[in-house]
Amino acid sequence: EALAGVLAARSPGDQVTVAEPSQIDVVLRRRRGALVICTEVPPGVSELAGAWVRLGADGGVAVSNIADVQAMARRDGLDAVLDAIDAAGESLHD
Repeated sequence: EALAGVLAARSPGDQVTVAEPSQIDVVLRRRRGALVICTEVPPGVSELAGAWVRLGADGGVAVSNIADVQAMARRDGLDAVLDAIDAAGESLHD
């Protein structure tokens, strides 16, 4: 929820929705092609999302649809997460 607040403040024109993992399929069926930020990538996310960013417990950040991206090593913490979100978002517009 804290990350959702940061994203909503950073990009007020974007719709930010917080969903429980058990509800992600329901949300994605209404908003196919959305960018999803999660700690695990269940089948529904890989099938319905336009792109995803996975936040690892070890601080690693993985991004879908972008070859060879395992972590945004040039930055740490929130900056790495925001870089990954930007990169995944750009892949939606390509």
